[in-house]
Amino acid sequence: AVVSTQSTGCTLFTSILGSCCCSVSVSDSTFVVILFARRSWKGCSFLCFAMSIYCVKCLLILDGEGKRIMAKYYDNKQKEFSTLNDQKAWEQKLFSKTQRANAEIILLDDVLSVYRSTSDVTFYVLGSKDENELMLLTILTTLMDAITLILKVTDSSILDKRTVLENLDIVLFVIDELIDDGIVLEADHTVIAQRVATRSLDDLPLAEQTITQALSTAREHISKSLLK
Repeated sequence: AVVSTQSTGCTLFTSILGSCCCSVSVSDSTFVVILFARRSWKGCSFLCFAMSIYCVKCLLILDGEGKRIMAKYYDNKQKEFSTLNDQKAWEQKLFSKTQRANAEIILLDDVLSVYRSTSDVTFYVLGSKDENELMLLTILTTLMDAITLILKVTDSSILDKRTVLENLDIVLFVIDELIDDGIVLEADHTVIAQRVATRSLDDLPLAEQTITQALSTAREHISKSLLK
């Protein structure tokens, strides 16, 4: 069981840790988590450590050449992410380190990254070096499973660049339902898929729409104004 004054992330803690734990909120952004070695309270050893609810620094989707398809940065204080040029340079560096690596986790410049590649697309979730890698992997899995479910793709491994670009609005909706300002909002991909299904393109900011989507939105608004 998890006891906390903050509801965000509690389900995730329980599922990842898989043990009896007590979570106590000590500030607006930090939890103290006590993980018990056994489920019995009597005579059990425990480990106490701090955990921030701002667990995600960035979500990235890169194509087969390491070029950005989508990026959401939640921590601009880190020097590697301070400007757009710095971000793109770091993304290329990250891609070069992971494109041939037979792993799902890498620590680069004190940033912990978990990633998963499909045919010509790689999805990344970035956190601090002290972040729980199992939590980041769970976030990555939730992201890909939600996109797969909404797009009715049989397997997330066959998601390609064209599919992601054609459905970029859906991908952005999924990310918005999953993460807000680096905080995990939901860990169940089916719940996220249901919420995204009820949203429309009008909810997506114009700056985040593709050219085709922006033109489609403009046509809809013009048609509505002419019918008034």
